[in-house]
Amino acid sequence: MRHQVGPLDILELENEYFLQPSINNVHLLNEGMVKLSELEKPEVQRIAVTNQTNQQILVFEGLIFDGLRQARMVASDQILDPASQGFLDVVCVEQGRWGDEFDGEVIQRAPISVIASLRNGIQSKRSQSEVWSSVERHQSRSQSLHTTSLRYMMDSYRTSQSWLPFQDFQGFELSQRTNGLAISVSGEPLLAEFFSSPVVCQSQFRSIVESVLWDLDAYAVKKTSNRSLLEFLDVITQMYDAEAEPSLLRSREEISFRSLRFSQMRNPLHVLAINHSNPILV
Repeated sequence: MRHQVGPLDILELENEYFLQPSINNVHLLNEGMVKLSELEKPEVQRIAVTNQTNQQILVFEGLIFDGLRQARMVASDQILDPASQGFLDVVCVEQGRWGDEFDGEVIQRAPISVIASLRNGIQSKRSQSEVWSSVERHQSRSQSLHTTSLRYMMDSYRTSQSWLPFQDFQGFELSQRTNGLAISVSGEPLLAEFFSSPVVCQSQFRSIVESVLWDLDAYAVKKTSNRSLLEFLDVITQMYDAEAEPSLLRSREEISFRSLRFSQMRNPLHVLAINHSNPILV
């Protein structure tokens, strides 16, 4: 089904190839499930993580962790094994602070422009500088001149008069069979995202919408043409490769595509494709 919800043109998707109803032993990261800490010799782009549960945990790209020596953003989807210790690849989203360490906490998904800038940076090997540039843009938009922490910028913007009220999204529910979304803004496709189950898709819907709303300077409604949307979906469908590495990142025609799957399975747990030529990202 297709909906015009506020300024967003949202298409619900059912993709059986990306559907794994039998995968019910993977849990999404929530508060209290992991312990985060700096490495013995701290690094900006890596932090230590301990899975404190007996469950496999899926950590999504773009998730922000506050605290530690500085706030960080997860650089790619990762799976944490049960009761294990390991590392998370991250980028800094808080300039100017390196100290006053305190326990890290899970916040929310970063604005889609920051995730897109990370991907642009990976292609050019300038991921941290690209992310900082995007964070600085949000600092000027939210007028949070007292901080360079993306987390606090997002909080400040949420409470400002500029923030789009959520009444258009209250009570909005996806179909029980929907396991994917395509979101268009300003008349052009912006992203497509798929999950291994409709339940996970439902749980992530609000965070996906918020990650787009952070980047909107105007709230005009403009419906995307069917042709451009279908072309976008056709391109990303061709970018998935079950024979490639379990963690896959590809780019084609201004579109970046990332997926994550178990090594022994063909179907992905999560797919996120971004159209970098969308007007709100240019």
